[in-house]
Amino acid sequence: VVYVAGSSTLADTNQATMAGYHSFVRQVLTNYKEMNENSDESGQSKTVTTLDDANAVVQAWVALSSSSLDDGTLDSPTISVNLSSYEYQPSQSSAQTTVQIPVQPLLRAFHQVYLDYANPSSLIFAILTSAMACPIDFRKVALQNILLLGGGSVALRHFGSSGSLDSKEKSATGLIQQLETAAMEACVSSQDESMEEGKEEEKKEDGSLAVSSISRHRFKSLGGAVAGHVNNDGGRIGGINIQYPDPFAADMAAWVGGSIMGTLGHKQYQKKM
Repeated sequence: VVYVAGSSTLADTNQATMAGYHSFVRQVLTNYKEMNENSDESGQSKTVTTLDDANAVVQAWVALSSSSLDDGTLDSPTISVNLSSYEYQPSQSSAQTTVQIPVQPLLRAFHQVYLDYANPSSLIFAILTSAMACPIDFRKVALQNILLLGGGSVALRHFGSSGSLDSKEKSATGLIQQLETAAMEACVSSQDESMEEGKEEEKKEDGSLAVSSISRHRFKSLGGAVAGHVNNDGGRIGGINIQYPDPFAADMAAWVGGSIMGTLGHKQYQKKM
């Protein structure tokens, strides 16, 4: 939702999406269960089977992302995780075991919940849709002042992406960096249509859904506001800017904001007694 200083929130910009940490972990589990089903067909053992397992994988990847910024560790297709319900040894399923887990389902879940601008349930879709609902004169300023609040944004603050899944550049670490990159991909279209088609074919080969032409053009009108412009020194001025409410904790700020809105009687935050 967009708030105008000295006024109030713009009702038309209010967007709600299930992009919290719990929703993300559930999507992670769903993706690993799909992988488990394929493993059953090939006779392989299952890996992540519970929410606790999925959370352990997420936490292990965040820890690895925080400690491995430039050494290429994030390019590994697997990650070492302590799982409490691993099923290689059914008789010892309650014992905690360290195993190597494929990261593809985890990274796919992160893309689905946060970065997929073709997915109406993703966070980036909600951000850009909210900006689209702003009066044109407000869009540039709104995109330059995006705040991430809530426990999910805190837990995934240093979530890294694997360079092996994206041939364009090396790994990017951080929820903010990846959201800004996703916004650029959604709004700043390529000059070469053949390149667009090449990207679509690449995604099909990876097993994910191809991005439709409608999705590629949905947010093009925000291109200038998202990209900003380049000055004479080659630096970018303006453009999308996502940040945390530092020095305040993002999860605490969310609780305080919700309490204030509830106190003011905002209908969305009123608790039905």
